[in-house]
Amino acid sequence: MSVVVSVIIPTFNRQELTERAIFSVRTRSPESVEILVVDDAGTVPFRFENPRNQSGVAVRVLRLANNGGPGLARKAGVQVAQGKFVAFLDSDDEFLADWIDAIVDHAISRQSSTSKVMFVGIVKNPPRVAGAIAKVLRILPAPFRIGVARLVSVFFNVYYTPSIAITRESVRFHEKLRHCEDYFMTTVSLFEVKRLVMLDVEACKLGRTPNTLGGESAQRDLMYQGEIAARRAIVQEPKVPIWHKSLYPLGRAYQATRSALKSLLL
Repeated sequence: MSVVVSVIIPTFNRQELTERAIFSVRTRSPESVEILVVDDAGTVPFRFENPRNQSGVAVRVLRLANNGGPGLARKAGVQVAQGKFVAFLDSDDEFLADWIDAIVDHAISRQSSTSKVMFVGIVKNPPRVAGAIAKVLRILPAPFRIGVARLVSVFFNVYYTPSIAITRESVRFHEKLRHCEDYFMTTVSLFEVKRLVMLDVEACKLGRTPNTLGGESAQRDLMYQGEIAARRAIVQEPKVPIWHKSLYPLGRAYQATRSALKSLLL
Protein backbone atom coordinates (compact mmCIF):
# COMPACT_ATOMS: atom_id res chain seq x y z
CA MET A 1 0.00 0.00 0.00
CA SER A 2 1.28 3.48 -0.84
CA VAL A 3 1.78 6.15 1.80
CA VAL A 4 -1.43 8.05 2.59
CA VAL A 5 -0.25 10.39 5.37
CA SER A 6 3.16 11.96 5.89
CA VAL A 7 3.66 13.36 9.39
CA ILE A 8 6.06 16.33 9.39
CA ILE A 9 7.82 17.13 12.70
CA PRO A 10 10.14 20.18 12.70
CA THR A 11 12.62 20.20 15.56
CA PHE A 12 15.44 22.30 16.97
CA ASN A 13 17.55 20.96 19.85
CA ARG A 14 14.68 18.93 21.28
CA GLN A 15 15.84 15.33 21.34
CA GLU A 16 13.59 13.93 24.08
CA LEU A 17 10.48 15.93 23.21
CA THR A 18 10.81 15.01 19.53
CA GLU A 19 11.13 11.34 20.42
CA ARG A 20 7.91 11.67 22.43
CA ALA A 21 6.21 13.24 19.40
CA ILE A 22 7.43 10.39 17.17
CA PHE A 23 6.08 7.78 19.60
CA SER A 24 2.69 9.54 19.63
CA VAL A 25 2.16 8.70 15.94
CA ARG A 26 0.11 5.51 16.25
CA THR A 27 -1.76 3.58 13.58
CA ARG A 28 -3.22 0.22 12.64
CA SER A 29 -1.83 0.65 9.11
CA PRO A 30 1.88 1.54 9.45
CA GLU A 31 2.50 0.95 5.74
CA SER A 32 0.14 3.88 5.02
CA VAL A 33 2.03 6.38 7.18
CA GLU A 34 5.52 7.89 7.32
CA ILE A 35 7.20 10.27 9.76
CA LEU A 36 9.58 12.96 8.53
CA VAL A 37 11.56 14.70 11.26
CA VAL A 38 13.11 17.92 9.97
CA ASP A 39 16.09 19.01 12.05
CA ASP A 40 16.19 22.79 11.59
CA ALA A 41 20.00 22.98 11.84
CA GLY A 42 20.07 22.35 15.59
CA THR A 43 23.39 22.75 17.34
CA VAL A 44 23.02 19.12 18.42
CA PRO A 45 21.86 16.98 15.46
CA PHE A 46 18.69 15.04 16.09
CA ARG A 47 19.14 11.27 15.98
CA PHE A 48 16.59 8.47 15.92
CA GLU A 49 18.31 5.12 15.92
CA ASN A 50 15.43 2.94 14.73
CA PRO A 51 14.03 2.98 11.18
CA ARG A 52 10.49 2.72 12.61
CA ASN A 53 8.62 3.82 15.72
CA GLN A 54 6.83 1.45 18.10
CA SER A 55 3.77 1.29 15.77
CA GLY A 56 5.92 0.24 12.84
CA VAL A 57 5.76 3.63 11.09
CA ALA A 58 8.83 4.44 9.02
CA VAL A 59 10.88 7.36 10.38
CA ARG A 60 13.17 9.53 8.26
CA VAL A 61 15.32 12.39 9.53
CA LEU A 62 16.11 15.34 7.27
CA ARG A 63 18.75 17.76 8.56
CA LEU A 64 18.77 21.29 7.16
CA ALA A 65 22.02 23.17 6.60
CA ASN A 66 20.62 26.50 7.83
CA ASN A 67 18.06 27.41 10.48
CA GLY A 68 14.97 28.89 8.84
CA GLY A 69 12.26 28.47 11.45
CA PRO A 70 9.38 25.98 11.67
CA GLY A 71 7.64 27.16 8.50
CA LEU A 72 10.59 26.45 6.23
CA ALA A 73 11.28 23.20 8.09
CA ARG A 74 7.70 22.05 7.38
CA LYS A 75 8.10 23.08 3.75
CA ALA A 76 11.31 21.05 3.43
CA GLY A 77 9.47 18.05 4.85
CA VAL A 78 6.55 18.43 2.45
CA GLN A 79 8.93 18.60 -0.51
CA VAL A 80 10.22 15.09 0.17
CA ALA A 81 6.98 13.63 1.57
CA GLN A 82 5.42 10.67 -0.20
CA GLY A 83 1.90 10.83 1.24
CA LYS A 84 -1.17 12.25 -0.44
CA PHE A 85 -1.83 14.16 2.78
CA VAL A 86 0.53 15.89 5.17
CA ALA A 87 -0.13 16.21 8.90
CA PHE A 88 1.95 18.56 11.03
CA LEU A 89 3.12 17.83 14.56
CA ASP A 90 5.24 20.26 16.57
CA SER A 91 8.03 18.63 18.54
CA ASP A 92 6.48 19.61 21.89
CA ASP A 93 2.99 18.34 21.02
CA GLU A 94 1.51 14.85 20.80
CA PHE A 95 -0.99 13.17 18.51
CA LEU A 96 -3.77 11.23 20.21
CA ALA A 97 -4.30 7.57 19.47
CA ASP A 98 -7.03 7.63 16.79
CA TRP A 99 -6.09 10.73 14.79
CA ILE A 100 -3.90 9.24 12.07
CA ASP A 101 -6.18 6.25 11.50
CA ALA A 102 -9.17 8.59 11.15
CA ILE A 103 -7.40 10.38 8.28
CA VAL A 104 -6.29 7.14 6.61
CA ASP A 105 -9.71 5.51 6.93
CA HIS A 106 -11.52 8.54 5.50
CA ALA A 107 -9.03 8.89 2.64
CA ILE A 108 -9.28 5.22 1.66
CA SER A 109 -13.04 4.80 2.07
CA ARG A 110 -13.85 8.00 0.17
CA GLN A 111 -10.98 8.08 -2.29
CA SER A 112 -12.97 9.79 -5.05
CA SER A 113 -13.78 12.82 -2.86
CA THR A 114 -10.45 13.51 -1.19
CA SER A 115 -8.76 15.81 -3.68
CA LYS A 116 -7.95 19.28 -2.32
CA VAL A 117 -9.14 18.60 1.24
CA MET A 118 -8.31 19.88 4.71
CA PHE A 119 -9.10 17.42 7.51
CA VAL A 120 -9.70 18.88 10.96
CA GLY A 121 -9.72 17.01 14.25
CA ILE A 122 -10.64 18.00 17.78
CA VAL A 123 -8.11 19.76 20.02
CA LYS A 124 -8.12 18.51 23.58
CA ASN A 125 -8.94 21.34 26.04
CA PRO A 126 -8.83 24.21 23.50
CA PRO A 127 -9.14 27.89 24.46
CA ARG A 128 -12.76 28.88 24.95
CA VAL A 129 -13.25 31.02 21.81
CA ALA A 130 -11.47 28.59 19.50
CA GLY A 131 -13.45 25.69 20.94
CA ALA A 132 -16.75 27.52 20.41
CA ILE A 133 -15.92 28.32 16.79
CA ALA A 134 -14.93 24.71 16.13
CA LYS A 135 -18.28 23.53 17.51
CA VAL A 136 -20.16 25.96 15.24
CA LEU A 137 -18.23 24.80 12.18
CA ARG A 138 -18.99 21.17 13.02
CA ILE A 139 -22.76 21.69 13.00
CA LEU A 140 -22.79 23.72 9.78
CA PRO A 141 -23.81 21.96 6.55
CA ALA A 142 -20.68 20.90 4.65
CA PRO A 143 -21.20 23.28 1.69
CA PHE A 144 -21.12 26.33 4.01
CA ARG A 145 -18.35 25.20 6.34
CA ILE A 146 -15.30 26.22 4.34
CA GLY A 147 -16.74 29.65 3.54
CA VAL A 148 -17.31 30.38 7.22
CA ALA A 149 -13.84 29.09 8.10
CA ARG A 150 -12.30 31.43 5.54
CA LEU A 151 -14.26 34.35 6.98
CA VAL A 152 -13.23 33.53 10.55
CA SER A 153 -9.58 33.41 9.45
CA VAL A 154 -9.76 37.18 8.92
CA PHE A 155 -9.61 37.52 12.69
CA PHE A 156 -7.41 34.66 13.89
CA ASN A 157 -5.96 31.28 13.08
CA VAL A 158 -8.90 28.93 12.65
CA TYR A 159 -7.13 25.72 13.63
CA TYR A 160 -4.04 24.62 15.52
CA THR A 161 -1.36 23.06 13.38
CA PRO A 162 -1.35 19.56 14.96
CA SER A 163 -5.12 19.24 14.45
CA ILE A 164 -5.11 19.48 10.65
CA ALA A 165 -4.04 17.39 7.67
CA ILE A 166 -4.00 18.82 4.16
CA THR A 167 -3.66 17.51 0.62
CA ARG A 168 0.08 17.80 0.01
CA GLU A 169 -0.15 20.01 -3.08
CA SER A 170 -2.56 22.41 -1.34
CA VAL A 171 -0.19 23.50 1.45
CA ARG A 172 1.35 26.96 1.17
CA PHE A 173 4.27 28.39 3.15
CA HIS A 174 5.94 31.76 3.54
CA GLU A 175 9.69 32.04 3.05
CA LYS A 176 10.40 34.61 5.77
CA LEU A 177 7.89 34.33 8.60
CA ARG A 178 9.27 32.91 11.86
CA HIS A 179 6.35 33.73 14.17
CA CYS A 180 2.69 33.01 13.38
CA GLU A 181 3.88 31.21 10.25
CA ASP A 182 1.18 28.62 10.94
CA TYR A 183 -1.48 31.36 10.67
CA PHE A 184 -0.28 32.12 7.15
CA MET A 185 -0.09 28.43 6.22
CA THR A 186 -3.57 27.54 7.47
CA THR A 187 -5.31 30.62 6.06
CA VAL A 188 -3.80 30.46 2.57
CA SER A 189 -4.26 26.69 2.42
CA LEU A 190 -7.97 27.22 3.19
CA PHE A 191 -8.21 29.04 -0.13
CA GLU A 192 -6.40 26.21 -1.93
CA VAL A 193 -8.62 23.35 -0.76
CA LYS A 194 -12.16 22.70 -1.92
CA ARG A 195 -13.53 20.93 1.14
CA LEU A 196 -13.19 21.14 4.90
CA VAL A 197 -13.81 17.77 6.52
CA MET A 198 -14.43 17.73 10.27
CA LEU A 199 -13.38 14.40 11.76
CA ASP A 200 -15.08 13.52 15.03
CA VAL A 201 -11.91 12.41 16.80
CA GLU A 202 -9.45 14.08 19.13
CA ALA A 203 -6.33 14.91 17.16
CA CYS A 204 -3.76 16.22 19.56
CA LYS A 205 -2.67 17.33 22.97
CA LEU A 206 -0.86 20.66 22.94
CA GLY A 207 2.40 20.88 24.83
CA ARG A 208 2.11 24.61 25.52
CA THR A 209 -0.43 27.41 25.64
CA PRO A 210 -1.67 28.40 22.15
CA ASN A 211 -0.51 31.74 20.72
CA THR A 212 2.67 31.77 22.78
CA LEU A 213 6.29 31.37 21.80
CA GLY A 214 7.60 28.39 23.68
CA GLY A 215 5.06 29.17 26.38
CA GLU A 216 7.01 32.29 27.51
CA SER A 217 4.81 35.34 28.12
CA ALA A 218 7.86 37.60 27.72
CA GLN A 219 7.78 36.83 24.01
CA ARG A 220 4.26 38.18 23.47
CA ASP A 221 5.55 41.16 21.49
CA LEU A 222 7.29 38.87 19.01
CA MET A 223 4.05 36.96 18.51
CA TYR A 224 2.10 40.22 18.16
CA GLN A 225 4.46 41.51 15.48
CA GLY A 226 4.51 38.08 13.86
CA GLU A 227 0.72 38.12 13.55
CA ILE A 228 0.88 41.53 11.86
CA ALA A 229 3.51 40.22 9.44
CA ALA A 230 1.40 37.13 8.73
CA ARG A 231 -1.66 39.28 7.98
CA ARG A 232 0.35 41.41 5.57
CA ALA A 233 1.70 38.30 3.85
CA ILE A 234 -1.82 36.88 3.50
CA VAL A 235 -2.98 40.12 1.87
CA GLN A 236 -0.15 39.84 -0.66
CA GLU A 237 -1.04 36.28 -1.68
CA PRO A 238 -2.50 36.07 -5.22
CA LYS A 239 -4.76 33.11 -4.33
CA VAL A 240 -6.48 35.04 -1.54
CA PRO A 241 -9.55 36.83 -2.96
CA ILE A 242 -10.17 40.55 -2.83
CA TRP A 243 -13.08 40.26 -0.37
CA HIS A 244 -10.80 38.65 2.19
CA LYS A 245 -8.06 41.23 1.68
CA SER A 246 -10.56 44.08 2.05
CA LEU A 247 -11.37 42.82 5.57
CA TYR A 248 -7.74 43.11 6.70
CA PRO A 249 -8.40 46.34 8.73
CA LEU A 250 -11.10 44.52 10.72
CA GLY A 251 -8.72 41.70 11.51
CA ARG A 252 -6.03 44.15 12.52
CA ALA A 253 -8.46 46.03 14.78
CA TYR A 254 -9.51 42.75 16.40
CA GLN A 255 -5.86 41.88 17.05
CA ALA A 256 -5.17 45.25 18.69
CA THR A 257 -8.30 45.02 20.86
CA ARG A 258 -7.49 41.46 21.94
CA SER A 259 -3.94 42.45 22.86
CA ALA A 260 -5.12 45.46 24.85
CA LEU A 261 -7.61 43.37 26.82
CA LYS A 262 -4.93 40.78 27.62
CA SER A 263 -2.63 43.51 28.88
CA LEU A 264 -5.33 44.88 31.17
CA LEU A 265 -5.97 41.46 32.64
CA LEU A 266 -2.32 40.73 33.40
